Amino acid sequence: MDTKELEVKVSESTIFVEKMKKWAVLDNHLKTIHEKTKIMRETRNQLERDVIEYLESHNLSNKKISINGGNLRIVERKEYSSLTYGYLEECLGELLQDKTQIQKVIEYMKDRRTVKIVKELA
Repeated sequence: MDTKELEVKVSESTIFVEKMKKWAVLDNHLKTIHEKTKIMRETRNQLERDVIEYLESHNLSNKKISINGGNLRIVERKEYSSLTYGYLEECLGELLQDKTQIQKVIEYMKDRRTVKIVKELA
């Protein structure tokens, strides 16, 4: 191996090490941000429940509240439960009597799911 080849390998190695260090710093930073976001979301949700409870207990449910250049009001929205295999099995049990057939349908659906292989550092 001549000197030029050695210089190239050392340079590539240095670049690789720097990229790994940057990745580790970013990974740790993202974990911190995720944890802070989780705490903020929990706090916001608790405050939201408290405000809604106050508005409802004071018969203000239909009023708009002006705050920071915007309006807030209580709205209702539908929130659907997750579409799980247990739920599907329960619903199929209401339609079909044959438990073997239900299990075949569930297994068929599980086997037909699209699987994507993703490479990542862990």
